[in-house]
Amino acid sequence: MTFPTGDGLLPGRTARRGTASWWIGFAAVVGVATADELYALLVVVGGAALTGLIRAVAQPLWGTAAVVLPALALQTGVSGVRSARRAPTAVGRPAQLGSSRALALLLAVTL
Repeated sequence: MTFPTGDGLLPGRTARRGTASWWIGFAAVVGVATADELYALLVVVGGAALTGLIRAVAQPLWGTAAVVLPALALQTGVSGVRSARRAPTAVGRPAQLGSSRALALLLAVTL
């Protein structure tokens, strides 16, 4: 869940600071859960049909993932440390979100 809203992620900001209503935070999390459910449905419906193709390319993908995923983790860690060391910058007032817009935005970002 990575929808920035000024000074943090919407659900985290809702829980920590109370700057958005609990209903908006709940709607945002429901948007992400809806995307997860759509992905699960896609996997169940399409997974059986693609089993043969997936089996044929599984071994090369495992090797590629063994190299790419640690590299991404390292890049993310370095980026996070650099970001934490930087001085905070002035941020304008975050946009006001309603519960339906928070759900739609986080659903769209997650998809």
